[in-house]
Amino acid sequence: MLGKKRKRDKNWISAETWSLINKRREINEKKGAARSQRLIEKLSVEYSLANRQVRKNLRKNQRMHYENLASHGERAAIRGEQSELY
Repeated sequence: MLGKKRKRDKNWISAETWSLINKRREINEKKGAARSQRLIEKLSVEYSLANRQVRKNLRKNQRMHYENLASHGERAAIRGEQSELY
């Protein structure tokens, strides 16, 4: 299998965000292969917008992940499950 090997060990990233990351990667590859300056500038603007959206979604996903971990810890503390807390 050719191409980049993608790690999927960050299970807190949603499928929607992964698709945005792939879209951003494709835009960047097109930008690298482009020859005309106008096309490069257009793709640069497109890439910056896609990058902004990816970062926004990643922050949202990470915030939700940590909130879920905290609520899971709080429930374990209420039930007295010390092994879960450790």
